[in-house]
Amino acid sequence: MEQLPDWSVGSDHPGIDWRYLELHRSTHPPHEKAKILMNLPPGEIVWAIIGFLLSICIFSYLIGDNPLFRFAVHLFIGVSAGVVSVILLYQVLYPRLIIPFLSGSSTGKMITLVPLALGLLLLAKISPKSGQIGTIPSAYLLGAGASITVGGVILGTIFPQFMATINPFGSSTPISEKVEGVIILIASISSLLYFYFGAKLEIGKPLRRPQWIEISAKIGQVFILISLGAIFAGIYLTTISALSERLSSFWNLILGLIG
Repeated sequence: MEQLPDWSVGSDHPGIDWRYLELHRSTHPPHEKAKILMNLPPGEIVWAIIGFLLSICIFSYLIGDNPLFRFAVHLFIGVSAGVVSVILLYQVLYPRLIIPFLSGSSTGKMITLVPLALGLLLLAKISPKSGQIGTIPSAYLLGAGASITVGGVILGTIFPQFMATINPFGSSTPISEKVEGVIILIASISSLLYFYFGAKLEIGKPLRRPQWIEISAKIGQVFILISLGAIFAGIYLTTISALSERLSSFWNLILGLIG
């Protein structure tokens, strides 16, 4: 039998190699997994128990809203806010604002004053009386965000979809790929036409789109439903995998504590 590693303090393995634990999670029977768990440092075992208790608090929502679930949610939000604040401080504000302002060149300091002034103006949004001052940086953030989003949609979605639609129709492309290209082309065009709501107004007649658009929209609706179903199935499988992994870690922890 393979010798289990010593994870105790002062050994040659200071800390947990989680890749090793993942390997043994799938190759060792439960009693050996329990031995691996009990060889961890005491501090790691304590954190594992805390994670187990917090997970139980989250699962308690299955029986309805309760103080344990709210405690776990509030703790998660607080920790997340703290982590984001620390990341912003040490990876954004300190290297990109404080250091250039204190030790940069004169030109760099003048450039740094722009985001500093916008940030200070944005703080005025805290008070309703001075909230109007914060409109300028808010408008700048919305405009910059909108331009980045539009550019990302065009370069990251529309152009790749366009290229994926026309690439299969090359002269050297096999027949199977051309058939796949035809399906992609029909799916793309019909899905776009599904969101076309223009119609010609005629007196005495109901407001309807042209017949060919109605037929194309019906076909696009089928492709949209298939896409949404595939996305939902992927999310569902991912959730089930995460749940099974968590339940497996619970079982290994219980075996380690009672074994």
